[in-house]
Amino acid sequence: MSSEVLANDNLDKLPLDAWHRERGARMVPFAGYEMPVQYEGIMAEHLWTRENAGLFDVSHMGQLLVHGEDVDAALETLMPGDFRGAADMKPKYSLLLDDDGGIIDDLMATRRGDDFYVVVNGATKHGDIAVMQSRLPGSVVVDYMKEQALLALQGPKAVEVLETLIPGVSEMSFMQGAAFHWQGRSLWISRSGYTGEDGFEISVPAIAASALADAICAHDLAKPIGLGARDSLRLEAGLPLYGHDLDLDTTPVMAGLNFAINKRRRAEGGFPGAMRILAELQNGAPQNRVGFDVDGRQPVREGALILDGEGNEVGKVTSGGFSPSLQRPIAMGYVASHLGEPGTALKLEQRGKLFDARVVHHPQAGAACQAVRRPRRADAVRSAPLSPQGSRLMPVYFTKEHEWVRVDGDTATVGISNHAQEQLGDIVFAEVPEAGRRVSKGQEAAVVESVKAASDVYAPVSGEVIEGNSALADDPSLINTDPQGEGWFFKLKLDKPDELDGLMDEGAYNEWVATL
Repeated sequence: MSSEVLANDNLDKLPLDAWHRERGARMVPFAGYEMPVQYEGIMAEHLWTRENAGLFDVSHMGQLLVHGEDVDAALETLMPGDFRGAADMKPKYSLLLDDDGGIIDDLMATRRGDDFYVVVNGATKHGDIAVMQSRLPGSVVVDYMKEQALLALQGPKAVEVLETLIPGVSEMSFMQGAAFHWQGRSLWISRSGYTGEDGFEISVPAIAASALADAICAHDLAKPIGLGARDSLRLEAGLPLYGHDLDLDTTPVMAGLNFAINKRRRAEGGFPGAMRILAELQNGAPQNRVGFDVDGRQPVREGALILDGEGNEVGKVTSGGFSPSLQRPIAMGYVASHLGEPGTALKLEQRGKLFDARVVHHPQAGAACQAVRRPRRADAVRSAPLSPQGSRLMPVYFTKEHEWVRVDGDTATVGISNHAQEQLGDIVFAEVPEAGRRVSKGQEAAVVESVKAASDVYAPVSGEVIEGNSALADDPSLINTDPQGEGWFFKLKLDKPDELDGLMDEGAYNEWVATL
């Protein structure tokens, strides 16, 4: 199985790092931090958030306090938002732009009296601060609030959970912020989020973050949720992610973010790239961001080509994955503007394979939320325990790519290890080879995809495929529940038994995995 080993050297730790580890979170590098990607599984966490309340640690994001003389007018020289007319305590979505109108970052800014509280993306925060400091007048100061953690409680039950701890939050309307106190600590809470659900974002002193997280998760309707589900939730909601769906080559009009430029700013201009952006507002942009419904079950990922009916490249997919709510693949990307009408049929090309897709309105979360709120068990995604390694009587060998091969005479059965499944997360698609195909040791033989990643499965030995596991086409979750049993991929007639000599037995494999 293909894998990418990411070094954890020089990564920062979140204020809740120990809290996440105590709860069994799988930690991964993201935006310069070690962050929790999942706890019990992306699929289950996603569905839980759609039905109840999920707690996300987003402390990697940059919390800034921007203040000084005429700070509102100064911010208007960097962004197309109406900061002079901004109401107090009302978060406003805006965009930090370069001189050509490209997007440096997207952010939230809230007037708090004479100051602005600004939240920027974690991967870009240091660059954003540098841009602001270099382009704002000397009378305006940008303070990085390093001492603050940031939590997001999202889901239809979020208000019920938080009101029990912090009375008064239920009285806030959507996109409203206010100051609160909890156990002697000052909090800043806004009713906002990044999931398509109701919810709150809570700025809390880092020293009190674990106590607040404990108090929230003590409620029966709240659980900690990882970054993996945050990504699938925002994709269903049609929300763009900077560095994927937004970048320096993207303008607000191309991205469908026209709402971030109000009537006064359109009339007056005065923001970076105004000439280009105002022209696009009037005449249309050459490309537009759209959503896709994709046929089949195999997710189409970022970078896939978008083709018209004649096979011409007309754009690229910028985000894609499997929708846990809709139980089908969805994606977003940029296409030539004349192809952006809902219902337009296009092809997506990924790794030489074509997928049928249709342009849909953003967001997809409307249908997603309706689907998930039908009675269902969010924990049904993984209801059976994983089979312990080595539980079969026949000898099992392992590769460093995390395939296993079980040998019975001259028949070799191949699959991926428990460790591989745990690293991938919830499997939603598997493509197995057909009988009669010959494979050599180390050759790509199958494909497996989870909610968050795709991987090749390599043949650990050479031979002719005598059977592919057809059950995986209808129920790829067999790999989640029993990766070394019913979740096998294919069987082959072993050509060279001596190729097994270069593989690891169970004990050696487990020792090796422990070093990763």
